Amino acid sequence: MRVVLLSLSLLAACNPPPPPAAVPGDSALATDGEVLMTVNGRKVTDKMMSAVTRNTPDFAIEQRKATGLYAKLVEQVGVGEVLYQAALDDRIHEDPEVQVAIAMNAREVLAQEYFSRKINERVTDGAVQQYYDDRAVQYKRPQAHAAHILVKDQALANEIVAKANAGEDFAALAEQYSEDTVTKAKGGDLGWFQRDKLLVEVADVAFEQEIGKAHGPVETRFGFHIIKPLERREAIPLSEVDSEIRNKLRNDAAEIVMKEIRENLQIERFGETQEQWERLEKSEPPTPMAQGGGAPHGGGPPPHGGGPPPHGAGGPSAPPHGAPPHGGGAPH
Repeated sequence: MRVVLLSLSLLAACNPPPPPAAVPGDSALATDGEVLMTVNGRKVTDKMMSAVTRNTPDFAIEQRKATGLYAKLVEQVGVGEVLYQAALDDRIHEDPEVQVAIAMNAREVLAQEYFSRKINERVTDGAVQQYYDDRAVQYKRPQAHAAHILVKDQALANEIVAKANAGEDFAALAEQYSEDTVTKAKGGDLGWFQRDKLLVEVADVAFEQEIGKAHGPVETRFGFHIIKPLERREAIPLSEVDSEIRNKLRNDAAEIVMKEIRENLQIERFGETQEQWERLEKSEPPTPMAQGGGAPHGGGPPPHGGGPPPHGAGGPSAPPHGAPPHGGGAPH
């Protein structure tokens, strides 16, 4: 009996049990940093969110924060953390098919990161500046920045002009009296605009009258306006279109990088894959890349969004449309 037990012990030593499957995603996860949310005790930190959004342009992240969509994304990550822990508790990560899927996901992350870095190598500060300088004529559009207050009664308008020029805070007066619901909460601020984007009576004051002083009242079909010119400029500055230019350059760089990658590929297709490819080539018209442009069949990175408008009008600093002084269908 001792001989049998000794033999079994030797066999066990020579054939140890396989090591437990590695727990995916834990070793590299940054659990430190500012805690943004907990879900069932699972933390979501700012470093985790930075990893989730690392390939998202800064302006897109700011837009999501402004609209509340970023908070929803944080919650989604938190729910994902709970599901992740539940999967570990059920030992799902030990399933061979799941391990293959995890490995494929890791490859996808690395491939996308490589692709993104190659794109970013081309989208430098110098490239952005060059793009802006090359299109200086397009960005050279005289603009004014002004605030206004809209009321229905001329006597009240005269009173507000007097208060403003006597030193009372124009923004506070706008919040108290203005009937323009679009700008009232912003202290009457119309933002930057081109002359043809506002009612002509308002634009004339914004572009021609003394900066820093309340003018009016000016009558339009909407009522009586008190207008305070704040500043003027001859061109849209690079700072206001930097994000859009980078986005445009990323799109262009993505096509170039993908084209370079595909030119060096040696692809062999077999069986059903080859048959499907042949049917695809027969049924589809030539792609833009085949003519010197975009991405090939099924290739290329996800889109990064559109490029900048040709002159910057309607960008983040443009006034909202439809409110009384902004044009809103009114004649100029």
